[in-house]
Amino acid sequence: MVRIARADSADPNVLVWQPQNGGFTTLLHEIGHHRLEGHGTPKSALAEIVNEAVAWRWAEWAARQENLWFDYEMADRDFATYTRSAPIKINWRKKDVF
Repeated sequence: MVRIARADSADPNVLVWQPQNGGFTTLLHEIGHHRLEGHGTPKSALAEIVNEAVAWRWAEWAARQENLWFDYEMADRDFATYTRSAPIKINWRKKDVF
């Protein structure tokens, strides 16, 4: 379990992270949600999809900053669970860049 405190509160957010369910890529994604949204919940389905995409992009950025491997396949599969009715893809910044 990873505890992360909000910047404006002493109350912790609790992220339940299991390495076998995506490793550091998933952990960075969950931290991305916290960094970008705090405790807020999306108001619409579209807002939820946008929040997911932005948290994944933050995770990609954070992995680059720390020189960590980022699992694009897993991230794409996970994001696709939010966009089953529409062919929406994340515009990754570093995927396939040499």
